[in-house]
Amino acid sequence: MSEYLAEILNTTYVYNQSKNLTKTGTVSNLHLVEIKKLKIPLPNLHTQKQILSEIKYQKKLIESNKQLSDIFEKKVSDMIDGIWSK
Repeated sequence: MSEYLAEILNTTYVYNQSKNLTKTGTVSNLHLVEIKKLKIPLPNLHTQKQILSEIKYQKKLIESNKQLSDIFEKKVSDMIDGIWSK
């Protein structure tokens, strides 16, 4: 499942592995030989779908909280502007 793979590849678990396998020098490289060494958890399809469902739910909550924070910041800013403009 490509969505699962995309999410797993964006975890700190896989990032830290890739960082440790990267060959450094003038230009840092992660070659196919090293990529093949990455340990990627691969549960059954049902579990992958459950994990994706939870990730999507958490991301939706985060986005909602960001929107609430933006609304709150705007209200506070408007109140301060109202106080200073009197």
